[in-house]
Amino acid sequence: MKNQKKKSFPLRVFLCLLAVLLAVCVAFGVYVSDYYHTDPAAEDALAAWMNLQ
Repeated sequence: MKNQKKKSFPLRVFLCLLAVLLAVCVAFGVYVSDYYHTDPAAEDALAAWMNLQ
C-alpha cells in the first residue's frame, strides 16, 4: 500500500502540470484568435505610403 502512494504522487503532479499546460495553450489560442481586422482607410493609407517609397 505504501509503494502505491509513492507512485500516485508523481502521477498526480504530472497530471496537474499537464492540465496547467493545456489551460495555457487554450488561453493562448483564444488570445491569438481574437484580433481586429484591418480598417479599409488604414489599408489605403499604407498603400499610399508604399507608393511614395
